[in-house]
Amino acid sequence: MTMWKTGWVGSWVFGSLAAAVSFAPVAAMAQSMSPKLIREAEYGTVREVEGEKLMIAVARDGCPAAWQPAGGGPCFETLKSKLTANPIRVLGLYTAPEPRQRIAGRYGSDFSLFTARIENGALVAQRLDLPTSDVTVPRNCYRLNGEGVGYVIAAENGVNVAYESQIASCDGGPETAQGPYYPEGEPILPGSAGVHHRTEELQVSGSVRYLAVTGTTCDKAYQLRKTWCAQPAITYLQNAPGEKEVDLIAARMPVKTGDVLSEKQVDQWVLKRKGRDGFKADSRWIDKSFLSGPSGCWATQSIGWYVSEQKTGQPGDGQYITERAHHICGAPLAPVPVTIFEAYGRELEVVDCAERRGDWRKNESGCPDRLLEVLQRMKVRDATIVVLNEHGRVGDYLHTGGYVSYDVAQVRIGKEGGLDIDVAYSYAPGVYMSNCSPMTDGPSESRGFVLVRSLGVTRAREYQWMACPVY
Repeated sequence: MTMWKTGWVGSWVFGSLAAAVSFAPVAAMAQSMSPKLIREAEYGTVREVEGEKLMIAVARDGCPAAWQPAGGGPCFETLKSKLTANPIRVLGLYTAPEPRQRIAGRYGSDFSLFTARIENGALVAQRLDLPTSDVTVPRNCYRLNGEGVGYVIAAENGVNVAYESQIASCDGGPETAQGPYYPEGEPILPGSAGVHHRTEELQVSGSVRYLAVTGTTCDKAYQLRKTWCAQPAITYLQNAPGEKEVDLIAARMPVKTGDVLSEKQVDQWVLKRKGRDGFKADSRWIDKSFLSGPSGCWATQSIGWYVSEQKTGQPGDGQYITERAHHICGAPLAPVPVTIFEAYGRELEVVDCAERRGDWRKNESGCPDRLLEVLQRMKVRDATIVVLNEHGRVGDYLHTGGYVSYDVAQVRIGKEGGLDIDVAYSYAPGVYMSNCSPMTDGPSESRGFVLVRSLGVTRAREYQWMACPVY
């Protein structure tokens, strides 16, 4: 009597299957193993997305100091009749532009943005630390490499103005990884429904936290771990008897206001009460962050810890610390177009149990005995075998939801000579194709087996649709 069992495949079974796939020889496969083209790459359309119209201030010799920002810069004198008490954004240039020219490049060197207004009859102009815009790219469009917001110069009533715009790829990625890109069709006008966050850069900050410093003189009442001083944090708990603990960041070295520390230069503590009037600092097992960028923005750098100081003459004055990181906002980077190929892996033995009545795993069907015969013929003690629940022909595809029902079984002969069977209810083909990756969002027919004639018998060849980037 054949002994057998069924069940979900354990983790070690999946591991053994993957290892077998990776090292399976292909020389004995009779039919072609060349990948088959499923779908050519599909490309998006390069479009220009417009933003708002800005006035322009251009640097020039002889500009009155009263019409320049503090410390110098572009001249706002030509705008004095247009500025009001309400601040507006102005494009600042360092050389005079030409009509129909598109200005783009590095912020702060090729161009800058200012907020400008009139206050008590005087110019108040301030350069923005980071660029911002009113360009909102539609949801079906993507950012292109090297293509931020640019400014198209136009002459209106004899005065130059600048129209914000961004070159984007819509409904897919571009044909080339790098520009220059040339827009097709009419520009996409402002106010489109369903858009990404406006295109801009932000410095995103978390909550201000208490700071413990070292290398400074400190009253013993505020000392922690002998060498750290946490006066603001301890003062807070002294004045808030209902609070049990607070977050505390410890600098590993002496610091001064304005320093920016890396994550490796700080420790995260929890300041707690100890006894009647004492305090202690426990290290956190897992660091905690209060920094979260707006939806549609993502960080471009690691978190930095900025040291600041509070001076009010009140209890709790001292140094504090805040986590910050530079973010960019707007449309995500365009996806790389991919060509889809059907690639092939190893071939598995096939056992046809289509004549079964009920579950093939029941021994009265004779199917387990056939599995044992396959192992004996192969002269192995274990193997992965494809079991057909319906008759299949060479060329048939086996996949979830397909017209030929099948199972994948890991079959092994036990120590006592009985047969163990584990059914893989989620089998992943171990197919490899250079510079490509398995298509993870494909339909059910994107992976499985194809029945082939190999060495005079029918076998099940693994297949997987692979996504191959075009660049």
